[in-house]
Amino acid sequence: MNIRETIGVTLAEALPAKSYLVVASERPVATIDRRTVIVSQQGFTPFADSPLTHLTVRFIVRVLSPITGDIAKAEDDLTDAVSDVCFAIEDLDGVTWTDATKVLHNNYLGYDITVEATVKKKEA
Repeated sequence: MNIRETIGVTLAEALPAKSYLVVASERPVATIDRRTVIVSQQGFTPFADSPLTHLTVRFIVRVLSPITGDIAKAEDDLTDAVSDVCFAIEDLDGVTWTDATKVLHNNYLGYDITVEATVKKKEA
């Protein structure tokens, strides 16, 4: 399992399925009926401490609220949702989040959480 899949599975296991839909790859989301978490791999860089054996993989984990038409309720919903997702990310070894920035995605209010994961070169 690659790191993107690992993050997706971990979030799906940590967040209640009744309240959250976790999408482990970037794809368009037209309508949502519960909090939605989209894992989007953004790029790779050499890991500073051991660039020959490790990579840093950058992700955006987008958290969306299904609430439309009432910004205050959507904000309240996202306060809890972003906290839940950030705490779940912190449970992953070698994975950290640095910030969460408010976004609008197809009329849904959300946050983009910047995430970095360190992965080791696979042995041949």
